[in-house]
Formats: sequence, structure tokens, C-alpha cells
Amino acid sequence: MIIFIVLFAFIPFIRSQLTTQELEEENAQGTPRSTFPTLLYSNHSVLSVLIDKNEIANRTYVEEQSELQRTILSKYNKRVRPVLNISESLDVAVHVYIMHVSVNQLEQTITLNGHIYMTWKDEYAVWEPSEHNGVRITMVKQWEIWTPELRITNSVSGVGQFFEISKRSHVIIHSNGKAWSRIEIYPTFSIKIGCKFDYSAYPYDTQMCALGIYTTNRMSEVQLSVYYNMQPTVLLGWGNQSTKKHISDWIIDSVTMNVSYFNGGRYKSEKPVDAEELDVSWETE
Repeated sequence: MIIFIVLFAFIPFIRSQLTTQELEEENAQGTPRSTFPTLLYSNHSVLSVLIDKNEIANRTYVEEQSELQRTILSKYNKRVRPVLNISESLDVAVHVYIMHVSVNQLEQTITLNGHIYMTWKDEYAVWEPSEHNGVRITMVKQWEIWTPELRITNSVSGVGQFFEISKRSHVIIHSNGKAWSRIEIYPTFSIKIGCKFDYSAYPYDTQMCALGIYTTNRMSEVQLSVYYNMQPTVLLGWGNQSTKKHISDWIIDSVTMNVSYFNGGRYKSEKPVDAEELDVSWETE
């Protein structure tokens, strides 16, 4: 190792003073000028290989990630669902984190702020980790790959509102080899929804307000599910959450999440199974 370092330092000096022909002549005569030129000359080709391998092994994290992302995105079409079999529906698991709640009794509205966690399989954003220095995780911008298009059914801004759920998040890609990758995304949201309050039991009234989320894709293309059947997470600050359920004059009693199905102008609790029904049905959460 010590010899390698010394030789590496001396290569520019020797090559600038002696030509290859001069070194060959001195070696043939058996009278080299010093021990170092002989070592350098005899190991020159081996040393060159070692330098090339070091350049690969010492590639920075940023360089490795940049090359990997170029490999993934060079042939990626973000407008196409990431499934090899287009007749298969893509399952998107969803979990909601509620970070802030604001109640307006006069308007009968609730404003919710937080994050929506979504995860699904992508069969196009794939790579073999062994071909990229063992890198298994990378991160790209949301608009660079396919992501489900979500809408709010009961937003006060209308069902077509586009900016209530952030479009400028980052996507985490976990490689599972060349077959598929696991996608994770945490876009923020700020949603104002209309409610119907009943004050007949005031001051002991209990109100219920629903937030409906749906994807613009039909169920034959994309199906939403509750992530591991987990109910929404309410995080209204740091520390003991049990002491932070008070919102103005209200106390958050519970938050639940379920899936319903919209078909033929009606919401249903039974999941469609027929292919024709799936093609004209949407899921809401």
C-alpha cells in the first residue's frame, strides 16, 4: 500500500522527464537511473487499471444517484400507468396524516391540512441495484413519473379543484430488482370542505363531517385501498397527542377512514367485481 501511494505521486514527474524508449533502453542495459523508475515502468499498466477501478468505487453519492435517475427516466413515460399488462388494475394504498384542523361554525366548513401518504408498484421505474453500486433507493420529482390524480368530492372550491393536493412533492423509489419498484409519496394538502352542522342538541351537540377523496381513473385502471387498514393519523403538534384534540370550542372525538364506490350516480359499499362495472366505477375514501 505504501509503495502504491508513492508510485501514484511520482507518475507525472517520471513521464515528463523520460520517454518510454529511454526507459526501455536503460532497462535493457541493466543500469536504470534509480529504483523508482524501474518500479514505475514495470507496474505502469497495472497501476492504470487500479486507478480506473478506484474512480468507479469512489464515485460520489450524487454522481451515482444522477446516473441512476438518468437511466430510469430516459425511457419513462409519465402519462402511462406503470403496469406491463394494461388490463390489470393498479392498487394504490393511502394513509392520511392530519396536522391541523380549523372549524368555521358560521360557514359550516372545516379546513384540513396535512399529508397524504400513497404507495404503489411501478413496473417501469426499475433497475438492478448490483449494476449501480448497490443503490436500492432514489428520489425523483413528482412530475417526473406517473402518480395517481386525486380530487376532493366535497371541496368548497368544487370537485375540479386542482391545487388542494400538492403537485410539487418528491417521490421515493425502492428497487425490487428489474421486475418492479415500490413508490412512496407524501404530498401536502390544504382542503376546505363543506359540512352540514346540526345544533339542535346544543351545547352537547356532536357533528360529523366527511372528506371524500377519489382518483380520476376508473376502477379498471386504478383502485384505492386503506394502507394496512390504518385509520387516519391525527398529529396536531408535538408531544402527548391526547392533550391536543381541542380545536377552538370543539374536541376531536374520532377520525375514521373507509372506501366506497361510485357507480350509476350512487355511492355503494359493495365493491364491484364485474369487469364492465369496474370500467364505469370510481373509488372514494
